[in-house]
Amino acid sequence: VNPHGAQRAIPLDVSASPTGFLEGTVLSHVGEPLANMAVRLIPVAGTTSCNCMEFDAKTDDRGRFAFGHVMGGQHRIGVTDPQGLLAPRQLYPAAPGSPLTVRM
Repeated sequence: VNPHGAQRAIPLDVSASPTGFLEGTVLSHVGEPLANMAVRLIPVAGTTSCNCMEFDAKTDDRGRFAFGHVMGGQHRIGVTDPQGLLAPRQLYPAAPGSPLTVRM
C-alpha cells in the first residue's frame, strides 16, 4: 500500500511448461495383457523442466497404464509384479506422446 491508500501493482511472470500424456501396455512374454502390474514413471534428472518426483500407476484389465501431465524430457518406466511372480523390468526409456509396450 502506498501513502495515498492505493495498492501498488506487483508484476507477475506466470508461465507453464507444456505437458503431455504418456501411456503404454504391459504384456506377458507371450503377448497377453497383464493386469494389476505396478508401473513407475521416473523423470531423468536434468532433462525435464521440473524437479518432479516419481509417479505410480497400475495396469488395467487390458494391461494399459497412463500418466497425464507429464513434463517434456527424458523419463524411465519401471514395471513390477506386486505378487512377485514375474521379474521386474526397469529403465525403459519413455517420452510423452510415444506409446510404450513393456514385455515381462
